[in-house]
Amino acid sequence: MSSSDEVNQMRGTELWAVSVYLIAMAFLRWVFRLLMVLIVPHSVYVIFYLTSDTHSPRETMADMLRRLRCTNLRRKFSNITSAKRLNMKIFTQELDDFLNCSYNLNMTEQEINRLRLQFCCNATGSIFLTKRNTAVNQTIPYETSIKHTYTMNPAIHSMLPEDIPWSGRRLGRCAVVGSSGILKNSSCGCEIDRADFVIR
Repeated sequence: MSSSDEVNQMRGTELWAVSVYLIAMAFLRWVFRLLMVLIVPHSVYVIFYLTSDTHSPRETMADMLRRLRCTNLRRKFSNITSAKRLNMKIFTQELDDFLNCSYNLNMTEQEINRLRLQFCCNATGSIFLTKRNTAVNQTIPYETSIKHTYTMNPAIHSMLPEDIPWSGRRLGRCAVVGSSGILKNSSCGCEIDRADFVIR
């Protein structure tokens, strides 16, 4: 069996695993939405009608409504829709409101993303081309296109680093940060500082 057949077989296996994973995720999202439909109205009922202090101060009520709005916005922004169906005025107002919500770490989503990355790519072994993992004349597929490839030539190969920066060890945690404003009021500084590798 040639190496290209082995690569195609590995890709087929990976695609099957990703497909099963995506179907499972779709089912979990459906179950989550069903639970939200059942739980949120019940919670609102409990908050407004079954609290022992029905004459709570306006600030407390406003805070509960703000938290409920933030919960709804989090759910809305986790399901991005086509830009053709968006009212930009409403979208920008909701985005501004969402960015002013307090940050809640979603450990479940964090672990799902970690698993998703493990299935789709071997980041620790192939995020960088090195002399150790790339040979001269090796065909390298582009991330965004299966049809297009690049053949490694000696000149480019000589410029590659010998090995990846964390060779011989695994990275426990990585932090990907940007300047879009999403970290505003997030209180993520300590978590970013604890990361083994920070990507900006």
